[in-house]
Amino acid sequence: MFRPTDRKPATTCSKSTDPTATAQRTAVLCDMRRGYAKRFDSQEKARQNGEAIFRLLDSPRFDRSAPAISVVLTLHNYAAYIQQCLKSLEDSKTAAIPGGIEVVIVNDASTDDSLERAIGAQENSRHPVRIVDKRFNTGLADARNVGLKLARAPYAFILDADNMVFPRALEQLHTTIVNDSSAAVYSMLCRFQGPQSHRDGLLSYFDWDPQMLVERPYIDAMALFDRQQLIEIGGYDNELYKFGWFGWEDYELWLRIAQAKFRVSFLPNVLCLYRHHEKSMSNATNLFDRELVAHLIKKYHALVETYPPKNRILGVDRLRFEEVVRTISEKRKRADVSIHTPGIS
Repeated sequence: MFRPTDRKPATTCSKSTDPTATAQRTAVLCDMRRGYAKRFDSQEKARQNGEAIFRLLDSPRFDRSAPAISVVLTLHNYAAYIQQCLKSLEDSKTAAIPGGIEVVIVNDASTDDSLERAIGAQENSRHPVRIVDKRFNTGLADARNVGLKLARAPYAFILDADNMVFPRALEQLHTTIVNDSSAAVYSMLCRFQGPQSHRDGLLSYFDWDPQMLVERPYIDAMALFDRQQLIEIGGYDNELYKFGWFGWEDYELWLRIAQAKFRVSFLPNVLCLYRHHEKSMSNATNLFDRELVAHLIKKYHALVETYPPKNRILGVDRLRFEEVVRTISEKRKRADVSIHTPGIS
């Protein structure tokens, strides 16, 4: 068993007086986390009081369609990108998809003109389009869950408003998930920064492997899911912001899919474009990796035991992970609960 030693305490959301840039950044994010908590609370109170927490804007053809795929597109202050994203869906080949696709745009209380641009695109779309205009900004995971529940198709493709799909993407993914009877299918992605022509590498290019997944995140959100199965395992975890910051929702979901032993297919074609930003949500999450890993190990301890990782565990360096284990073990001594780190005696 692991024997804890004295270590620096984990980063928490207390007000920091440390003058370093890291401490300042942590303090800012902690304030933002508290803001999300307040908005979640306000949303829940509004729901309990019978107030509307979103409004639906459906295109005329929406009720007349029976799509096979719902593209769940989350949008928050991405007015600069939403039209490009929607154009990629307009250019998509859907003849081989029985019933075609619908687009469910979830506007997570944007403060720019994202909503206006989405409405303008809706009016000219050849696809049935539903816009869900949320009253409260509660983050990516909650927005996706709202979209999944308000979608209608048996399959759901997850898309963020700054990314795009290639014309044959949805057809190929649909054929694969149907033929394989899978719960999910993903493909390779091409990463770009700035103009689409500035492409600088691939993502999601390994086959489905729970062993690799336990070590690190390597699959993006852009994937096609059996919508009902996704809902049955709880959708996206909208509690993660309490432990880290936005950016690991996808990884947590893939871990849950692995733990549920769902069948996942990999299509080794480049079917989507992933926009890389200089300041990503996942980079901010690294400031809270101790809290986040502590949360994940509680949920996926059995999965880690089943697939013992090597150099990295749940996305962090092994030594860093062991430090988290020490911290948790110290807190649980009195409860006589031990935590075993795979490969550590």
